[in-house]
Amino acid sequence: MRLYTPLLLASTVSALSGGFGGAAKTKKKKKSAAPLVEESEAYAKLRKWATDGGATLDGVRESNGQLVATKDVKKNGVLATLPSDLALALCDPDEDEADHAACAKNFYEFKYEDQFGDYVATLPADPPSPVAWSAAEVEALSWPPLQDEINARKKRVDEVASEASLPADKVERLSAIAASRAYEIHLDKKADLTDEERKEVEGAAQMSTKVIRLLLPFFDSAARASSPSAKVEVRDPKRDDSTFVLKAQKALSEGDPVTVPYNIGVTTTADVLLNHGAVPASRLDGSSYADARLLARHPDTDIPGSPADDRAMAEDVGTPAGEAARLRLSLKNARTNKKHTSFFKAIKAGGRIGAQK
Repeated sequence: MRLYTPLLLASTVSALSGGFGGAAKTKKKKKSAAPLVEESEAYAKLRKWATDGGATLDGVRESNGQLVATKDVKKNGVLATLPSDLALALCDPDEDEADHAACAKNFYEFKYEDQFGDYVATLPADPPSPVAWSAAEVEALSWPPLQDEINARKKRVDEVASEASLPADKVERLSAIAASRAYEIHLDKKADLTDEERKEVEGAAQMSTKVIRLLLPFFDSAARASSPSAKVEVRDPKRDDSTFVLKAQKALSEGDPVTVPYNIGVTTTADVLLNHGAVPASRLDGSSYADARLLARHPDTDIPGSPADDRAMAEDVGTPAGEAARLRLSLKNARTNKKHTSFFKAIKAGGRIGAQK
C-alpha cells in the first residue's frame, strides 16, 4: 500500500472541488469572536514543520485547541494551503476494509508516529468517543440504532487489535481520531471501469462507493459544524503534487472560529455523537431535518424519560450521561418541533421519507 496522498487524488474532483459562489458583500467590520491566545508550543512546532514543507498557514492559527482566523478574510478567501505530500493517507481505496479501526491499524503500521512526529504531538490523547463508553453508559442512550452502531465499532476495534497484535486502547484512540478528524474522499469504483468491463465484472452494478480517509495536519484542528465558516478544496487534483486549500465560506474577522463541514453521511445528531463524541448545543432544539427523517424511519422506537429530566442531565456536558441526555433531548424535541409538522403529517399519510424535505 502506498502511504501518501497523491495516488488518491486523481478520481476525487467531485468530492472536494467546487467553488463557494460570488464575491463577498461589503459589510461592517465586527468585533472579534474571541481574543487570540498565544499558539501552543506543540502547534508552533507543527507550523514550522508544515511551512518548511511548503504549507502556507498565515490565515489561521491555533487558539485553545481550535483554529481561528488571524486576519479579516473575504468570502472565498484562502486561509491556508497544504501540499498533498504532507497529508497522511489512512487507507487505500482498493482495500476491502477501510473502516476507522483499519485506519488505526494502518496509522501504526505505516509508522506515522516516526514520520510525522510534530503533527502526532498535536493529536488528542483521549478523544471523546462513545466507543470508549462502558456497556451501561451505551445502554443509557436509550436509542437502539445508535447503540447497535457503537457496539459494532467496539467489536471491530477488538478484532483489529487482536489481528494486528496492537493494544485495544491504541486502536480505539486512533479509531476515534479517524472518525472525528479525518477528511473523507468518496470514490465510485465503477467509474474506473469501461462499459465492456462493467459487463464482464460480476456484481459490478452493485459495487459500492469506496472511501479514502486522510489526516490533514493543522487543517484537521478545525472544529466541525453544520453551518461551517470554511471548507477544504483540492487544487489541481489530478496532479501528484496537488494542494489542499482551506477557503472561507463567508467573510471572517480576526479571531473568528474556522469551522469545516461534517463528513458525508454525518447528518443526524446520533451520527455526530457517534463520530465526534458530543452533541452540539445547536442540535438540542430538534430543528434538524435529518433527525426528523431518522425518527420517521424508527416510528415505534420509544425514548424513555421526561424532557425535563433530560434537560437537567444535559447540563453535564462532556460526560457519557450528559451526552446521552443531550441526544435523547434532541430527538424528543425533533418529534415535537413545529418545523417538522408537515413532514410527519406527510409520512403518516403514506409519503416516502426520502421525498420529504
